[in-house]
Amino acid sequence: MKCEGLLAPEYRRFSVDPQITSFEVLQSLLARAFDIKGEFSISYYARDEEGKDTYLSLLSDWDLDAAFLGSSDPCLQLKVDLKPFEEGLEDWDVVAPIDVSRNSNTGFLLDRSSITGTILNHMEKTFNMVQRALNLSEGDSESDSFKPVKQPMVDGEFHTYLDSEGRLVKPRELRLSVYQRGIDPALRKVVWKHILNVYPHGLTAKERISYMKQRSSEYQKLRQTWQDMISNGNLTEEIQYVTNMVRKDVLRTDRTHKFYAGSDDNKNVVSLFNILTTYALNHPSVSYCQGMSDLASLF
Repeated sequence: MKCEGLLAPEYRRFSVDPQITSFEVLQSLLARAFDIKGEFSISYYARDEEGKDTYLSLLSDWDLDAAFLGSSDPCLQLKVDLKPFEEGLEDWDVVAPIDVSRNSNTGFLLDRSSITGTILNHMEKTFNMVQRALNLSEGDSESDSFKPVKQPMVDGEFHTYLDSEGRLVKPRELRLSVYQRGIDPALRKVVWKHILNVYPHGLTAKERISYMKQRSSEYQKLRQTWQDMISNGNLTEEIQYVTNMVRKDVLRTDRTHKFYAGSDDNKNVVSLFNILTTYALNHPSVSYCQGMSDLASLF
């Protein structure tokens, strides 16, 4: 239901999948359904603690989950409120020409007694604090202020932290260099395994290859175990819970990035789902909680 001032409410009805519909997606759907160009607020029909019908604000993915679970009707009923900017202006301190004049430092000289003056006074203070924190002055140019100290680490330098057989012998120096300068993109897949302690200490280059093959084989077996159980119809309560939780999060994770963009059967989306599900089922004391997909996505 869309409400706009004294106009008669408008109604639309459509279906969404609660497993994959985020708050941002819902906003977009409502904007298209009612042809809304500006901002609007959303609330959902529910029952409060006293059992009375009420509308609760819907502001985030957390609220949307609560709305799907706690809606007081088999269908989720939403209320879309449009409020013209002019409404409620009596609650604001309007900037008049007399309130504002120029200032040589920030461009404003304010009537500090008005609410507007107070707000902009805080803005001026924040602006000055940022200037001091970044050591900026009006005479600084962008090129002078943000010159990189050194270029990111490249392959030649990385090998100076290894011995002749490929053992990492200078772990502290490697981490410090990465911290200060970053890594050339082509090296990330190699260096981050060292930074994240993927390898046991003291492995040679050949031993690392064998170690990763062993770990990969172990992962394949763990993954295949729960996939076979699903294929054979042996869907336990734990598997169903974990796969539902992981799927819901994965289908929302970084989908605007080209790595995960496109359809839901994108191989990278599927890979992220498999990794998280395998981890959760094999670490029952940890299992899965919302946000783990955001951590795993980076790697």
